[in-house]
Amino acid sequence: MPVVREMQRHMGNAGIVHVDYFMYRRNRRETHFYSTAVHGVDLICSLMPSACVRGSFVYGPLPGESAGVENILAQLVFENGATAQLSFCPVSGFLSEGMTVIAGNGSYRVDFPIWSDADTGNLLFSDPNGSSCQLPASDGPRLFESNGFYWQLRQFLLSVAENVPAADDIASALETMRIMDCLRGRLPFYPEKQRELF
Repeated sequence: MPVVREMQRHMGNAGIVHVDYFMYRRNRRETHFYSTAVHGVDLICSLMPSACVRGSFVYGPLPGESAGVENILAQLVFENGATAQLSFCPVSGFLSEGMTVIAGNGSYRVDFPIWSDADTGNLLFSDPNGSSCQLPASDGPRLFESNGFYWQLRQFLLSVAENVPAADDIASALETMRIMDCLRGRLPFYPEKQRELF
């Protein structure tokens, strides 16, 4: 997504300290919501420059809902010491997705553009003194542009045309899948034997 790429560009080498990510949906009552949550997990793994080494997962059943319809909370620790907290709430009053990223140069608030052509996302930056500004980020006004689909496909086709490796490879995909295996199996920890997050 343009808002994520612009955040990374603006951040430069400052590095991520912590990410607080949320995904709220309405009336998503499937017992396999982890298959949607994978997008949030993949984003966080792609932002971090090192592998996830520890994780803790909480599955919160929802009153009045069928078994398996639940909120998921994931807390992750990465090899470089960065942390992330991810909240997935499939039955809420909002259709919303975003994150706050605390970095070495300040903090970013990212609202993802996921619902219509009118919603192109939003990116705010606040420096350590609290001075904030909105950062423009756009590949165009259409939903497939603001969602990043156009840019991702374009980058892949350029890699093929220029015979250079794509930015993502099997190793980066496996990082996401190791965490998703925990959610799919409703495991409480990653690695499975880990008993303490901090």
